[in-house]
Amino acid sequence: MQRTNRSTVSWRDYTVETGYRPQIARDIARSAAACRAAVRLTPFRQANVTHLSQAVAAGLTAARSPGPSEPVVLDSLTGALERIAETHLVAAEEAVGAALGVAEPVPVRDTDAQLRALEAGTGAKPADSDNPVAALLTTYPSSPTVQAVTTARRWVAFQRQLADGTVYAALRTSYLRGSPRPGTASRTAVEETARTASNSGLDGAALADAAVRFESLKHYRLVWLRVDRTVAAGTYDDVHPDDLFSHGYLGLLRALHRYDPAREAFSTYAMYRINGAIRDGMRAESPIPKRASTQLRKVNSAVETLTQQLQRTPTPSEVCQAVDLSLAKLEELQRLQAPRPLTPPDEDGEEPVRNPTVHLVDHGSDPSVLVEDRVLADALRTAVSTLPSQQRAAVELLVLEECTLAEASQRTGMTTSVLRRAKREALGELRTSLHQWQ
Repeated sequence: MQRTNRSTVSWRDYTVETGYRPQIARDIARSAAACRAAVRLTPFRQANVTHLSQAVAAGLTAARSPGPSEPVVLDSLTGALERIAETHLVAAEEAVGAALGVAEPVPVRDTDAQLRALEAGTGAKPADSDNPVAALLTTYPSSPTVQAVTTARRWVAFQRQLADGTVYAALRTSYLRGSPRPGTASRTAVEETARTASNSGLDGAALADAAVRFESLKHYRLVWLRVDRTVAAGTYDDVHPDDLFSHGYLGLLRALHRYDPAREAFSTYAMYRINGAIRDGMRAESPIPKRASTQLRKVNSAVETLTQQLQRTPTPSEVCQAVDLSLAKLEELQRLQAPRPLTPPDEDGEEPVRNPTVHLVDHGSDPSVLVEDRVLADALRTAVSTLPSQQRAAVELLVLEECTLAEASQRTGMTTSVLRRAKREALGELRTSLHQWQ
């Protein structure tokens, strides 16, 4: 099974230095400190700290290449400040034009050298006697136009500081000084630091989520490592690796949220979370109850082991003895698993065998069991046909036709998140509808 677009992504083989330990709480605190510094640097403190923090979060979320977060945060902030400066400068020029009775905005930034001398009180006459702004300043030094021009000049000076890197350097200094509050608990450091940022007016939740997602770019390799091992073990033979990655990535995000840098290497903690997320995701998508799913894995493992040892297919009694189950329980597990694929029969009329436990028990001597299985399969197909359109499409494509999320998204026009949610809801409905069979 080929994996989609893995070789073309820059982070596929990205590795961090040995001993690297993410510091998500510190990164959030530094971003918050830079946002607060940006407000202080802005003329008249016209910048909104909430909007600035959201601009930083958007910049981190939009990043597609792993690396340090500092340049992404500072570039996002300076870009936001440039837009703020331009907006306020245009408003000031419109105010000057309105005071002078001019229909169009007066380009105050073009007369900056002359206005600077007048505002300094030197009494210097403007070089251009036809300049309406300079003439008004000379004649009416306390008029509203003077105030508008003075405001505009502050924004002109701020733009100049943005262009020459002065603002960037000041933001970087504040960024590097930021740190979580002393006494912040390690396991909840991300949540506590985000809450502290929110209490000071920033969008702490957005900063935390963006910082975690940006850091996750450095650790995609861990998710693929676990997916490759899961595929090699044959645990979920009928699941595409990309779908396993989707579950594992959620585990990576949880690991970054809860990681304590002082306790253990991140890879050790992350692999535990990633593996658990893959298993939880597959359980959630399976119509088989959790306890039965665990027993099925034990039975499948026993069948494979006994087949290698005996060089033949083991008998039901041998399997039951190996996993300490009764024959009746083994038959019950088989009935749960047998209708799961919902695929049409092959040319010989036989249902496709997708697991060693299917057809392990011979029901040839008990026609009632065969009738029960057929009724169950019909009931399951009927239940699928009654589902809402989105849920039915998700089950038919992801379960019946075994399409990947990407393929199903292309065919239905739904996003992968909508498909995943629809599949989960559909399987829940099917469990309820077929509860009598479980």
